[in-house]
Amino acid sequence: AQLGLAKTLIVQEKFSEAKPLLKDFPPSKQSNIITLLLRFSEIMIQYKNGELLNRTPLEATYQTVLRLILIKNYEAALDGLLDILRSERNFHNGDAKTVFLAILEIAGENNLNSRRYRMELSSVLF
Repeated sequence: AQLGLAKTLIVQEKFSEAKPLLKDFPPSKQSNIITLLLRFSEIMIQYKNGELLNRTPLEATYQTVLRLILIKNYEAALDGLLDILRSERNFHNGDAKTVFLAILEIAGENNLNSRRYRMELSSVLF
């Protein structure tokens, strides 16, 4: 129930409210998802607070992707993240990959063409 509430808060852009729920989550088989969503919430908080750098074209694209997430245009955000990852696999110490996987998690396996996006991510990273 706590994970579901955290996901709902994230979808509602209440990242600061989701963060403590995710931090206090007990160890479980969902620990990887919790870690992923916690980092995603931190990234989105940084973006909303204007704390992310925007000095390079990739950083500008990344900020556009984060804006697309806020307006729930997940497929365009995923496409933008794939473009970033094609240029720099470990962009922002892996944050682009984290955001990509978090979108798939919060949007749900059935809401996007998740299988296709996961295959594209694998082909870019490996």
